[in-house]
Amino acid sequence: MEIYAQFNQCRFGFRQALEAWPENERASAGLRRSIETMISYELAHGAPRAAQTLLAELQAPAPLLVDRVSSALTAAASKHARLEKLEEEADPTIGDLGKSLWGSTFVVLWIAATFSVGYCWRHGMLNITHNIVAAIILGGTGLVSFATASYRAPRIGILSPFSQHSRSPLPFSGSFRPPPAWMCGRPMW
Repeated sequence: MEIYAQFNQCRFGFRQALEAWPENERASAGLRRSIETMISYELAHGAPRAAQTLLAELQAPAPLLVDRVSSALTAAASKHARLEKLEEEADPTIGDLGKSLWGSTFVVLWIAATFSVGYCWRHGMLNITHNIVAAIILGGTGLVSFATASYRAPRIGILSPFSQHSRSPLPFSGSFRPPPAWMCGRPMW
C-alpha cells in the first residue's frame, strides 16, 4: 500500500540523517512524529498489534499513546475471545456423542414404556385415561428437557427444542391442549 511505502521511505530518511548526525533534533522529531502518525493510522484501521510493534520503536513514548495502544489491544483480545466463544457455540459437532446416546436411550425407554403400558392395559392390570397419558408425555418431555440442558445442542437439530437455548423448561409448553371432554375417562386403546 502507498502509505506503508511512504512511511518506510520517511523512516529510512530520518534514520540515515540520524546516522550522519546523531544530535540532529529535526530528524529525531520527524522520526518520532512519523512513527506516532503511523501508530494512530494502525489504531484507526484496527491493527493494534502493528501499533504495538511501532510503539516499541519509540524511546520514550507518550503515556497517552501507550494507553491508546494498550486499550486497543485489550479490546482486540476481548473481541477475539467473543468470536471464539461464538464459533464454539455455533459448532454443531459439540456434544454429538452425548446427544446421540441420550436420544437413543430415551427412544428405547419411551418405546419400552409405551409397550408396557399397552400390555398392562390390555390385560386389565391398568386403567389408563388420556389425562394420564398426557401427564406421562409431559413428564417425560420435562425430564428430557432437564436432562439435556447441559448439552449445547445446535440451534437447528433434532434435540434443539430440549437444549439450553429453549426458554421454557418444557420444550413445547403452551402448545399442549387437553383432550376434548368426550374423550376423558375413556381408555386410550
